[in-house]
Amino acid sequence: MINICLIRSVVCSNDYFYGPSVNFYPTRTPTIAEARNFDSNHRKIVPFNATAIAEAVNSFTDQQAEEGAAVFVEAGSVNGSGAGTTSPSWMENLGKIGRSRRILVTPLGKWGSCSFNYNVKIQSMYGVAFGGFNFTTDDGSGIHQGFLCRDCTESAIFNMAPLTYVCGQTMDNIDSWDVEFVNIVIPNGYLKQCIDSDGDTADFRVARNATIRDVRLLGCYFAPSFRVKGSQAHTDTFQVSGFSEYSNFTVENTVFFGSTNSAAQVGATNGYHFVRSLIIGTNITNVRYPLPPGADGYDRGYVSPSGVNGGATNSTSIDSLFIGSISASKWLYQVNSTISYHCQPSQQPASGPNWNVDLSLVTVDRAWIDARVPYMNMSYIENIFNSFG
Repeated sequence: MINICLIRSVVCSNDYFYGPSVNFYPTRTPTIAEARNFDSNHRKIVPFNATAIAEAVNSFTDQQAEEGAAVFVEAGSVNGSGAGTTSPSWMENLGKIGRSRRILVTPLGKWGSCSFNYNVKIQSMYGVAFGGFNFTTDDGSGIHQGFLCRDCTESAIFNMAPLTYVCGQTMDNIDSWDVEFVNIVIPNGYLKQCIDSDGDTADFRVARNATIRDVRLLGCYFAPSFRVKGSQAHTDTFQVSGFSEYSNFTVENTVFFGSTNSAAQVGATNGYHFVRSLIIGTNITNVRYPLPPGADGYDRGYVSPSGVNGGATNSTSIDSLFIGSISASKWLYQVNSTISYHCQPSQQPASGPNWNVDLSLVTVDRAWIDARVPYMNMSYIENIFNSFG
């Protein structure tokens, strides 16, 4: 069941600011301002070190976690150890499933005081909200500033930028649920040097005999990824795929700029929900992100991705905008949502009103996008992330 309560007070309209906001924060998590006032039984201050952080998280009792607990990380800069499935974990085995409140892990100082200099993988993190970390190594390749959370049931990552990709995964034979990505910013588009692999901006991969349910993306900003000329890579902005059932994904107050193949690759999700989000397919993605030299489509100057691709079932949309195709997904209903073309009857919702149609969406300009989607420069990100206490 998705929560359709408004995160902020708005008139019922498609004109929102999409992406990160000071109003978005992980659920069931002490606020940073609140946690700064915790006593020593509920607040730990540790060096920016994986072992120290994990030990501090695991030191809290169930009662302390339920009352509110936090780990504040001292300033520093560390190297991750990779963000692939087989990469060594930078941190693992922390937290506990079944608690009503998450344990907060965040920098002691302002955003930017704790920086990762390379890709990061966290594995088997339970009941933790991990966020407020900066990523610094951008060599233009889009491959050295990534984050993977693997087997992170009842956990959240939040206020992270500027990333070049982000991924969630389950592990074989371990089900997972209740994972949140809040205010995750991937601000720049990259030419992905992949011929046969996916090269997505962001994804969620589902392992064997390892279902995932209840994943929420709130206040995220995902730039596109472009495949190289001659590549057949299935390059998407956010792709959900895997070997087990995946259900109830919610994309809320989020913007996806379409990659070479699509903006939202929904796969076979059972219950994919768009809430107050902007999905940009077609060549409109190139209004903000011109194709780099060497990209597939560079000779003509544009790509033409789908807005939504895949065959999800029980999909819904509330107050959202879609530029480009909305695919063969089966839609239960829509509320005040608009698409950019006259779709096939099979693409109409099963109940309630049909889609609103605005043909002008396929010709919107930079000013239209800028009015709804701020640029994710460092000062904009800092102003948001440093407003949480």
